[in-house]
Amino acid sequence: MGVPSINKTALTRPGWLLLVVGTLLFCFVFLWPSQRQKAKGPVVLGGTLRYSTVEAFNTLFPLSSNTLDYQRALQLVYEPVLTAADNQRGWEYNLAKSVRVSKDQKVITLRLKQGVYFSKDACFRFSSRELTAKDLAFTLSFACSKNNLNQQSHLLTELIVGAKQFYIQNKSPFLNTVSGIQIIDKYTVKIQLTAAYNHFLSILSNNSLGVLSRVAADYYRTGLPAHPIGTGAFYLNSKKGKTLSFLRNKDYWNYDRYGNQLPYLDEVIIYTGVSSSKEHKLFSANQTDLLFDLPVNQLPSAFGTLQDAQKGKNPLHEVYIRPSSKIHYLYFNTMKGPFRQLLVRKAFSLVIDPELICANDLNGEGSPMGGRFIPERNGYRNELLRDFQDQNSRITDKIKLAKNYLKLAGFGPDNPFPKINLAVRGVKNSVAGTWCRAVQKMIQEKLGISVRLMYNNNISKQLSDTNIDIWRGGWVGDYPGAESYLRLFYSAAQNPVFFKNSAVDRYYLSSIFERPESPLQVLAQKICEKEIISSYALIPVYTEDFFMIHKLQVRGFQLAESGLVDFSKIYLKGFKAEEN
Repeated sequence: MGVPSINKTALTRPGWLLLVVGTLLFCFVFLWPSQRQKAKGPVVLGGTLRYSTVEAFNTLFPLSSNTLDYQRALQLVYEPVLTAADNQRGWEYNLAKSVRVSKDQKVITLRLKQGVYFSKDACFRFSSRELTAKDLAFTLSFACSKNNLNQQSHLLTELIVGAKQFYIQNKSPFLNTVSGIQIIDKYTVKIQLTAAYNHFLSILSNNSLGVLSRVAADYYRTGLPAHPIGTGAFYLNSKKGKTLSFLRNKDYWNYDRYGNQLPYLDEVIIYTGVSSSKEHKLFSANQTDLLFDLPVNQLPSAFGTLQDAQKGKNPLHEVYIRPSSKIHYLYFNTMKGPFRQLLVRKAFSLVIDPELICANDLNGEGSPMGGRFIPERNGYRNELLRDFQDQNSRITDKIKLAKNYLKLAGFGPDNPFPKINLAVRGVKNSVAGTWCRAVQKMIQEKLGISVRLMYNNNISKQLSDTNIDIWRGGWVGDYPGAESYLRLFYSAAQNPVFFKNSAVDRYYLSSIFERPESPLQVLAQKICEKEIISSYALIPVYTEDFFMIHKLQVRGFQLAESGLVDFSKIYLKGFKAEEN
């Protein structure tokens, strides 16, 4: 049967008029861009926020990277079921509506909120966009897989029943689900743990476990990182060179206390791969609105722009300083090469001076860690390290003792110490590059050992390079508490393994089985930290506060202790829509 045609002669003038009016009404209602209502309360809706980042990335996938720059961009699109919080339990609800823990603490039942939708995409043409238990089960199984896209397998594989076998057998999350992960109904997932871990829910707040869409994964497969689809406040609109544009997700589920649908902003633009020397120039030229992690060596010029701003030459801005638990350290490859020997690690620890690095190379910005590893915040202070620190401070001739340690380890004229590789994990003109060059100089001048610095932004590649002898590390806890730091040196959580110590592993496991915040848990954490320090697994160098600048018109800005920002609650007070 053919398609019937319209008989124009059969339509009277009123009929034609109704047809035209109906067509115009359809276009206005369904095709005309929707306008946002005026905001309730003091906030302002609309506008574009711009910032730059040193790290270059063209794709976004939660399980691929854990760097702070990457995570800040990632959270625009993806959300975990729980979010980290500075409260007694360490987390709060996000995509999850409820959490139920069994009496033996080995079974976790998560129920998701209803009415949460993934951002619009062609992959949902014949499927629902609503978040369901299938999405969460797929995400957790993917995090336990050997898939090349998963760089965070250490988070869950030891914790969930069947996860380790899932990883070893290289099972595909597209075809299989970890046996300990069970879908109960459309919105409920039950997770069976291998033991009663007290930190499992905190781990679920890790942004690397942002929930993936099962529909999108099946549709794009290996191309999923190029099509980031999440439940977040924004979605990736375009990629032009190194510039990423994220637009407001009009279906976002969250609202503020005034009843406004989040996010307030219409767009967030990120300029990636910008050298640290150019970042503050972009800000001064009014091309960005936020300036994260300003390098110390650029502080004078940055504050100079404040004087210019007062003369009207540059945008007015505000300095934002947030105490953090961010640490910087050096850690050894103890599985091969010279640093397998404790005496060698002790020798290097003696000649590297964090106080000089902070005073001379960081211009007083960093605070020396004084032989500690876990930042002393939220009431945590390890008095067990006091004797160890005092003993080191009483050593008068550290260079002589260090050389003696190397001699006892078998190195001397007949067996010269080999040239070592130190991975900076950053570019040459970065702050990391600056203080690593100071480390290089200390080792070469005091011990006569040649050090090769390896500059590279490909952090994942450097971490897996077993030819590296020392890595420069930077870390801020995924969530509040000592466990997030101790886990770095727990052998089962390392990939590849660079440090293995039975006492550290034993005390770490003791700490995660005790009742949270109990005296026994705190004691186990302190003993574990002492074992890490006394084994010279690392050289703690310094801690730093987060230092950033933003324009005065940027309001609602809050920086978490982890360095993450909730972009959904930022608004621009000076945006012209305020007057509409």
